[in-house]
Amino acid sequence: MSALGLLGELGTNALPALPLVGRAIQFDDMHVQLSAVWAAWRIDISQKSMATYALSKLADVKAYPKI
Repeated sequence: MSALGLLGELGTNALPALPLVGRAIQFDDMHVQLSAVWAAWRIDISQKSMATYALSKLADVKAYPKI
């Protein structure tokens, strides 16, 4: 997750890593997905549709473990 955060901080300079970030959005771990979505949006704002889709999936309360 830290690497994804750093890629997001790099912004457009991390554009070559965008395919890797896109794959991280598909991970099962919700924390990794959220970090990847944030990084994708920061790297390339045109990725907002991918980010919006992933965030809508993360916002689905049914996906969270019951406590």
